[in-house]
Amino acid sequence: MRGDHSTRLPVRAVVNRRLVRFDEALQQKLNAIAEGLHSIMGELAADYQGLTDEREELADATGLEDRESSD
Repeated sequence: MRGDHSTRLPVRAVVNRRLVRFDEALQQKLNAIAEGLHSIMGELAADYQGLTDEREELADATGLEDRESSD
């Protein structure tokens, strides 16, 4: 059983790295969707009352303003 334990650690490390990479890739995609929606909402805000408030709420919820200021 000793050999079994020693192989579990490297496998666990590989799985953990894959999960981290998956999470990072998913977050990038979600950020891109949020940025696109934020942009569209900005274009339509003049025609739709209240959209500016919703756009600000989206920016606050997703941290868009923080990312834009750090770029």
